[in-house]
Amino acid sequence: MLTDAEIAGYMGWCGPGAYTERAMRKVKAAMVEAVARERESCAKVCDERAEKCAAKLETTDDQDDRTELKANAWQFSVLASEIRTRSNVELTGLPLTT
Repeated sequence: MLTDAEIAGYMGWCGPGAYTERAMRKVKAAMVEAVARERESCAKVCDERAEKCAAKLETTDDQDDRTELKANAWQFSVLASEIRTRSNVELTGLPLTT
């Protein structure tokens, strides 16, 4: 997250009294929402990739390919979960446990 000074600079707020606490809260809330939406979009991409790998499992008989597809599907699912966990940590303020 950006500091108050960085936000003020991007918004063009200069000098004392150039912005209010209310304005700062609104900008911070908008930034948190934008980050959460972007992370959810990334997690959905990972979910879609996992589903594609799982679907390909149905069409292949080669054991090496099946092993690779299972591993990829699992990794994409884990990535989606980690992305959502990090987003929830920032929204709730609770510490991230790994």
